Amino acid sequence: MASNPAISPEDLTNFLWQSCIAIHVKKCFEAGATKEEIAEVLGVAILMGGGPALTHSAFVAQAIEEFAPKA
Repeated sequence: MASNPAISPEDLTNFLWQSCIAIHVKKCFEAGATKEEIAEVLGVAILMGGGPALTHSAFVAQAIEEFAPKA
């Protein structure tokens, strides 16, 4: 019997990654981190993690804009 999921495994994986990244960025801001500090950590993650980290950096940028404290 063939399975016809409403959401593909790839879409589910992307959703989970995005959710995880958003939660972590939000918690960083709640702990007092600045945009610059999060960006620095992202740079180190890309340096150490290479392509996989780079592909998720756009999600981090989106989360920074969404959760950054408003001036």
